[in-house]
Amino acid sequence: MLETDVISRIRHIFLQPRPHVSISQATALLGWTRRQMSEAIRLGEVDLWTTPLGKWFPRSEMMAKAIEIWPLHVIEEALGAEAESILPAGHPHRGAARPAAAASHRHARIQSRPAGDHCERRARP
Repeated sequence: MLETDVISRIRHIFLQPRPHVSISQATALLGWTRRQMSEAIRLGEVDLWTTPLGKWFPRSEMMAKAIEIWPLHVIEEALGAEAESILPAGHPHRGAARPAAAASHRHARIQSRPAGDHCERRARP
């Protein structure tokens, strides 16, 4: 049985309708420290969006990082019946535990639901 906190965090990452969250919120949802997040940003391991209101952590990046953090079967368990509509059916690791290093956030195929009528632009270094 998964911890309630882990279930809640995974569900928030995959089921929230907004296209992005604050960097602080993403840090908490992924279970990272501020130092880990700062290092991931510095090394270019995550792509942030920049808007007139600041920098944001895209939902797609959170989903990809979640797949690196938790085995897919844990994510499926946390999502329950909603996993079918979010996780790709043809994913080679669907329903099986696998090493976290096998997933790359650059290559994770995750279906994103439309998050709104507005368009966001990614920050360019």
